[in-house]
Amino acid sequence: MTTLHAGFTDLPLLYLADFRLPLEATTRVAAELGLAARLGIVPGLVHLPSAEQAPSGVLSAIDHYVRRGEARAVAPGGFLRAPLAIVAAPLITLSKPLPFALHVLAEQVLAVADDPAPAAEFLKADARLRHHFGDRVIWSATQPATLKVLREAGLVTTGTRWQAFGLPGQALRPAPGGGRRPLVLLPADRQAHWPAAAGETERLLADARLRWRIRGKLPGYPTAKAATWLKPAPDREVLEPALRPLEAAVAAVDAVLLAAEAEARELPMTVVGTALAAGTPVLAASRLRTRLGSGPLYGELPQLVDLALRATLEPARSSTRFDPVEAHRHRLRRLGVAVAEPAIPGPRPDPKRMVMFASNGVGVGHVVRLLSIARRLPDEVEPVFLTMSQAVPFIEAAGFHAEFVTSHLYSEIDATASYPWLAEQVKDCVRRHDARAVVFDGANPYNGLTEGLGGLPGVAYAWVRRGMWRPEQANDAALAKGRFFDLIVEPAEIAEAEDKGLTASHREGVMGVDPILFLDQEELLPREAAARLLGLDPARPAALIQLGSGANRDIVRLTDRVVRALQTFPDLQLAAVEWPIAGLSVPATPGVLQVSGFPLARCFRAFDFTVSAAGYNSFHELMHYGLPGIFFANTHPSMDDQQARARFAEQNGAGFALSDGEVGELPACAEALLDPRNRDLLALNARRIARPNGAAAAAGLLRALV
Repeated sequence: MTTLHAGFTDLPLLYLADFRLPLEATTRVAAELGLAARLGIVPGLVHLPSAEQAPSGVLSAIDHYVRRGEARAVAPGGFLRAPLAIVAAPLITLSKPLPFALHVLAEQVLAVADDPAPAAEFLKADARLRHHFGDRVIWSATQPATLKVLREAGLVTTGTRWQAFGLPGQALRPAPGGGRRPLVLLPADRQAHWPAAAGETERLLADARLRWRIRGKLPGYPTAKAATWLKPAPDREVLEPALRPLEAAVAAVDAVLLAAEAEARELPMTVVGTALAAGTPVLAASRLRTRLGSGPLYGELPQLVDLALRATLEPARSSTRFDPVEAHRHRLRRLGVAVAEPAIPGPRPDPKRMVMFASNGVGVGHVVRLLSIARRLPDEVEPVFLTMSQAVPFIEAAGFHAEFVTSHLYSEIDATASYPWLAEQVKDCVRRHDARAVVFDGANPYNGLTEGLGGLPGVAYAWVRRGMWRPEQANDAALAKGRFFDLIVEPAEIAEAEDKGLTASHREGVMGVDPILFLDQEELLPREAAARLLGLDPARPAALIQLGSGANRDIVRLTDRVVRALQTFPDLQLAAVEWPIAGLSVPATPGVLQVSGFPLARCFRAFDFTVSAAGYNSFHELMHYGLPGIFFANTHPSMDDQQARARFAEQNGAGFALSDGEVGELPACAEALLDPRNRDLLALNARRIARPNGAAAAAGLLRALV
């Protein structure tokens, strides 16, 4: 709890850095915010823009914790007090004059350095820090070589390394052997993270005794997936770092391998520490020993594959596992941060686990539908999420474990080459968690999923299959995959009278439930509370613009036209949804509030009407909660029949249906909805055609599988 005392804001812990910079230092801070959340600490974040070229926004990994309330962004010019202030990237932070006075009163100021640098640079940085904080500055480093430089420069140090690590998640790996080749993570965010000698990279990755997961870039290529010799290959998966959370990347592999040159900058120390915490073997080229220190297993480059094979078959060779939460608790307490003793948990029966596999990539509908069910499962059933959606933070924020699987659409791997890989990932997840059921939500079960079903005896399978398929879509093959599942659960469509797709006439083995929604009516905030949370004036009319992610639709242009049409009403407040997996960010528009987060429906009562797409979740939420809508259906051929839903709402007096080419009619619709009598009528009609929330009924059906 933050309290005001003698003019200062008291905080349990402070971090100071330029949080826009994609550095190892900010990666480490994000990992430590996750550890602090486990300790019940909400650190303050002081953003200090540096002279370095940087993106305009704070890194998503940092912003994630701020949005969850697990970190607090504080004004840099305020009066702040904490027992410990940690300065990340101290050679960069405070390297340019500040346009304000820095009022931070900390009992100790810890500067954590990363890569080695000349002693003169550290001495210059120490002088800057002492100018701001006095003689309370002490130093540490994540790398042994850097700590040695600090000591030789005569700087005051903690005497020990500040090891970089984070939460490894549920880093459970299947037993080695049995013909299964180990899966190795190769983090390489920079070109220098690869060996410089010609051909060594290709020889390393061509070794078929291992399966490779590459996170970053390859020598000579802007991204790893641009290397033509890497694809198609089911044994090599390429990930962009932003598409997979760090802890998820580490949790799902058998080993981590580093082949960087000795002088490489920005070594992935947080990956190394997180892997070691999980007991995952870390293999590294011998030239990195002075940089990485104890923990990894070292060898010359040609030997690393052999070393990886032995380490994964003989886990005792790398028994470095430690509890990162307790390790972080210990070092913070040693530096004066008040951290409560850990609670002693009582006995808990072994849960019955269920893997919930959500597709997605364009929207978040499949993820949200499974979350709606998961939060209504009984306590003895533990859902584990496996998803292709970038909305992993939403899943974790809801309290569930999530593992990320890259879609071939984003890694540019040939679809047929990716299926065996996907099958192995599904089997691996089920075995690691000893799951009794697999629940898939998506329009078309992937071949990699259906091919893996037969190899998991004793596991039940369910398909949550949304209807309203477009009648012109050739979905016969997808429909036929129903034979692989023990149960098909279909959430109802309010507009089922308009459903002309294949599922409408193929009902064999289908268990229907009412529309599945994340929130019940009583979970929505009152208007004043919702408006205050979003920064809106509850006394003025407000409209919400939610036109989709933009992955298969030009929402930038459409949103611009909608905004210009609605800005003709001077008293109307506008808010536009920023989608978590948007294909293209909608530029900020003066006078339009950008809103994000989940579940946004909790704040629906802050708005008088919405301009919306007509996807399953959005449409049924609006009808159920009675928020009048002006619908612009997404007509992309890959989407469900949104036009039918919008048309049904208009026919029943529960909304307006416009095409993208009819934005000119929007002002007339908006003018009608600014009249409270018209709004009340549309809300009444929406609630009249709505149906109860079927999420609990769906949870009951799936509970029977375990």
